[in-house]
Amino acid sequence: MPPPPAVRETGPPPQLPPPAIERIARALRPAVPPQPPEAIRCGVEAPPFRAAVREPSRQAPAVESPALRLGALLSREEEQRYRDRLEADLARVRRNLAKLAQRDLIPKQAADLRRIRALAEQAEALRGRDLVAASGLAGRAVILSEELLRTSR
Repeated sequence: MPPPPAVRETGPPPQLPPPAIERIARALRPAVPPQPPEAIRCGVEAPPFRAAVREPSRQAPAVESPALRLGALLSREEEQRYRDRLEADLARVRRNLAKLAQRDLIPKQAADLRRIRALAEQAEALRGRDLVAASGLAGRAVILSEELLRTSR
């Protein structure tokens, strides 16, 4: 076995001169933002904070921009699949609700029935705005209605 390598003694690390405080402060000072291009600056002064408001009859009619719609962007095929699934689920819920209407339900089951109806109504309301959410609500209503059918007599 070879002997371990000898440890070389080194002196203390070399001392660097302390940095000049002014140079550090200059490096940390935020830069002044540049002036905007001439095309952005305009000679129009901003109106005073409490500018007079015109009477509504004199104002030009407000141009309504189309409402922003949040939700998934779907292809036509995906949209049709969601629409078909929504229709099938809502029809299934209606059939289940008709069967449940003829059964005697305990209070907890009656509360579940109200929840199923609420989910179906919410799915109907969302049909035109958000097919994905409407389809999800209808799917939940189907699951709950089938479970209630299974457990009720």
